[in-house]
Parts: sequence; structure tokens; C-alpha cells
Amino acid sequence: MNKFIHMIKGTPLYVWTILCYLLFVGIKSIKTRVIYLPKLFIIPLILLTIKYKTLLSDDALVFCLVIMGGSIASFFINTGNTIKVIKKEWSIEVPGGYGTLIVLLSFFIVKYYFGYLKSTDPDLFLKYSIIESVISGLFSGYFIGRALRYTYKYLKVAK
Repeated sequence: MNKFIHMIKGTPLYVWTILCYLLFVGIKSIKTRVIYLPKLFIIPLILLTIKYKTLLSDDALVFCLVIMGGSIASFFINTGNTIKVIKKEWSIEVPGGYGTLIVLLSFFIVKYYFGYLKSTDPDLFLKYSIIESVISGLFSGYFIGRALRYTYKYLKVAK
């Protein structure tokens, strides 16, 4: 318990700001909402920006392959989601759900844990860094695939 409290106390303020933003986005996604199409690519862009060092490392190929796999899987997972296209506004109406909140919080927990591990035991972190890259790639791929699926549906209807 003492180690947990030490971990929480030693967390930088910007990490809590990120958590608040992820909670805000996740809670907003519970309700049906209208989304401007380009906004669908903000979360994937943020997730990829967080992992930019991985794209420059030895794990880059694995990371990219996992992102592609996650994107393809998400593209087909989100096939059943019904959306309403709003052509005039370049927007779509997306049904609410807990999926986005769960994925964002899972991403935060994984990043938080591995960030803590990296600062307290760098050798152990290096041993498991490929796992962190794979998990981060899956999360990034999920949001990329979802954005691509919704964009595809929009373009299909907007013809």
C-alpha cells in the first residue's frame, strides 16, 4: 500500500491532466453525439505522438505491424455500428457506448504502469518494453480503424 501511495505522489501533474482529458473524452462518448469527421483522427494522432520514439526504435516494425493489425480488426469490429451521416456539416452522429471510455482508460493504465516501471526499474522496463509497444499499437490501431471505418461510411453515403 505504501508503494502505491508513493507511486501516486510521485506522478507529475501533466499525467493527471492527461487522465482528466481522457475521462472527459470517454464520458462524452457514452452519449450519442455528433462528431466532425476530422476530429475522429485526433485521438489516434495523440496516441501515435505519445509513442513517436517507438517509431524511431528497433521495435518500429513490430509497432507498425500491430497498428495495422489493430486498425484492420477495428475497421471490421465497427462495421455493425450504425451512424447517421450529416453531409452539410462533414459530420456523423455516433451512438453512445462505454467502449471508448474503457479503451482510453486501459491505454492510460498501461502507459502509467510502464512509465512508472521505466522510472523505477529501467532494466525491467527494457525487458518488457516490447509488450508495452504491442499494447500501445493495438490501442492506436483500434482508434485508427474506427476513424477509417466511420470515414468510409460517411464517404459511401455522401456520394
